[in-house]
Amino acid sequence: MARFPLLPVFVALLVGIGLGWLMFHPSPPPAQPPATPSVPDAATAATAATAATVAPIATVAPPTPGPPAAGPGAYNLDGFGKAALALDLVEGPAALRMTYSGEGNFVVRLLDAKGERVGGSVANEIGAWSGTKTVKIPSTGKYVIDIDASGPWTIILTGS
Repeated sequence: MARFPLLPVFVALLVGIGLGWLMFHPSPPPAQPPATPSVPDAATAATAATAATVAPIATVAPPTPGPPAAGPGAYNLDGFGKAALALDLVEGPAALRMTYSGEGNFVVRLLDAKGERVGGSVANEIGAWSGTKTVKIPSTGKYVIDIDASGPWTIILTGS
């Protein structure tokens, strides 16, 4: 050891530096296996899609009653912006008298309990508009009127 008197000091210094480095640079945690995304079955996906079409899209003032509408399945609706409103309709022809005073798109769809369109697109206009469309209600039951608008609208729906 006389030939290398500083060897023990050098080894101790290297060990100290190594331990100090490990204290401030711990090893990373072990890698976790990637999460497996769950894929819903067709029934769950169909239920979710149907629920999405009948759920309210945005906060909308509830429909305000207007003058009495004639017959069962008749509604006087008004609001602002997007809405999805549940309706009980009677089989037969139904007239939708619509007024829109916004500047953007005005789209109205009538959906059955399965979320399928009834009567195609009831309205698809840009800018202020008013008009009437008659739609054949295939059977008495629950329906949803889906409104996509950026301004105030009124819909008077009268059944047979």
